[in-house]
Amino acid sequence: MESWLLTFGAALSKVAAEDPAVHNIVVEVQRLWKPGSAYEAPEIADRIMAATATVRSAIPLDERHQLEHRFYDTDRMQLPGAPPAQ
Repeated sequence: MESWLLTFGAALSKVAAEDPAVHNIVVEVQRLWKPGSAYEAPEIADRIMAATATVRSAIPLDERHQLEHRFYDTDRMQLPGAPPAQ
């Protein structure tokens, strides 16, 4: 399963880099001046969804798999480097 959070973050960064108004909203959300639901505004959400497709297609499938397993060891369902469950 691909990490939706990494994809969303990359798409949001792409849209924010292209549009200063979106960048300002990102800053306001990061500084907790606006809630995260500010990204759900139709004019922003549509652009993020479109950028998501671009971001996902830019990463080859084998690299997406490596990124996923870099963060979680799905065979043992624990973080890498964590002590073994007892």
